Amino acid sequence: MTVYDFRSDTVTLPTQEMMAAMNVARLGDSARGDDPTVNELERLGAALTGKDDALFLPSGTMANLAAVIAHGCHGGEVIVEASAHIYNSEGGGLSVLAGAVPRPVRGDYGVLDPDDVRAAIVARGQSALAATKLICLENTHNASGGSVLPIENIAAIHGVAKHAGLPLHVDGARLFNAATYLGVPIIEICKHADSLWFALCKGLGAPVGAILAGDRNFMTRARQAAKMLGGAMRQAGLIAAAGHRRAAGSL
Repeated sequence: MTVYDFRSDTVTLPTQEMMAAMNVARLGDSARGDDPTVNELERLGAALTGKDDALFLPSGTMANLAAVIAHGCHGGEVIVEASAHIYNSEGGGLSVLAGAVPRPVRGDYGVLDPDDVRAAIVARGQSALAATKLICLENTHNASGGSVLPIENIAAIHGVAKHAGLPLHVDGARLFNAATYLGVPIIEICKHADSLWFALCKGLGAPVGAILAGDRNFMTRARQAAKMLGGAMRQAGLIAAAGHRRAAGSL
């Protein structure tokens, strides 16, 4: 009897092509920047997102956490949708490890109203409140049944963020699913974010991993944060090869 497992797209198994790529992957010490397969995947991640640089990490939770740290959110607020993964499903790392205070705002099936985001921003200098340091969106929105944020909504909230002098981070765990639904390459979504990550092990079906991307200065800080969090891996080309094999087909 054939059994189909629909618990999550994370329970998929690598294809024979992925396994073959892993078998012949060129390896090195990726923590020292010497793993050619990881380096190729990171260059691909930067190209796919249109960002200066990208970093291969073992998980999306670590990618979110490294981003919050790199954006300098310690002691400040991070605006999140009230049922967002970063707020509800990541062990409280936003506060415990990054030292940030979540400011949940209720959306409509995960989609935030730009006016509500604007109203939630706490300006610097209000002595009784922690100032807003970051706005975070999630696309697709996991707890809302995988709802997709329209590009115009992300662009509008990015405009709100820029007007307030704040960065916008996109938790794009299933960003390729969103792009497929919208009928655009992911770069069209990414252009409205200052930082973002996407999973290799979800919509792309690779065994493990995430790609965090942003501008060069942000990524310098993100690499430092990831190392602190234990994200520096050694011969990670073994797992990067499968992700590269799958993501390369998206160019």
